[in-house]
Amino acid sequence: MVTKHKQFKELCLANGNPEAHYIEGLLQLFLEDNIGNGLYHLWQSSNGNNENGTYLYGLLNLALGKYRKAKKFLDKLNWRENISTSDHCWERIKNSIRDIRIEWTHDYYTNMVNLQPWPHCHPQDNMALICNKCYYYKRLNQLYEFAIKDD
Repeated sequence: MVTKHKQFKELCLANGNPEAHYIEGLLQLFLEDNIGNGLYHLWQSSNGNNENGTYLYGLLNLALGKYRKAKKFLDKLNWRENISTSDHCWERIKNSIRDIRIEWTHDYYTNMVNLQPWPHCHPQDNMALICNKCYYYKRLNQLYEFAIKDD
């Protein structure tokens, strides 16, 4: 049975199924600890218009300090017109990884802090109040808070 599932997964990946790439990205990133492969699969997922893959790929690139690339992908979700897409993506991703420990490095933290607008343009604890200056920081900070919740 496992062999059939593995074959099916490989077939889905080979045919560019965005959902399969999203799931494989999660597995590679958080269970296999393979950042390169994980990002590749999330990128493939995003190219197939998977919103969750796009959102997580953008967030992870923010954490890696690849701000321009990250913003390009996060902006595909049109958050300026409709923030609810980002909110829904976050809820689905959070549910997918809720039982997985996320390793948050000092570099990720530094890259997040470098995004923080100064002076603060909107209250940090209100995700509904955002602008171009604070959206990216607030979203990455949301992932950070989630990652350290059990530390």
